Amino acid sequence: MTQNQILLIIIGICLIVFIISLFIHQKEIVLRWLIRAAAGGVFIFTVNLILNFLNIGSPVGVNLLTVTTCGVLGSPGVIMLYIIGVYQMLS
Repeated sequence: MTQNQILLIIIGICLIVFIISLFIHQKEIVLRWLIRAAAGGVFIFTVNLILNFLNIGSPVGVNLLTVTTCGVLGSPGVIMLYIIGVYQMLS
């Protein structure tokens, strides 16, 4: 067997183990995603309220894309959304 074949076999085994564990822990993964998405949406909404109170335009709105980003990436995703929004406002 060549080195590439061995590497592909190892990657295949890792993927199989990952998929099996995903099915076993699927409820936990979905629940964590929902909690992160809800917390991120509430955080964005709260920051937008504060920015509107200070008469500053809010660069990030609450929509399906931003909530999904929050659910997948968590708090780094929220920070990334605001960095991208501020960058777009400045350019």
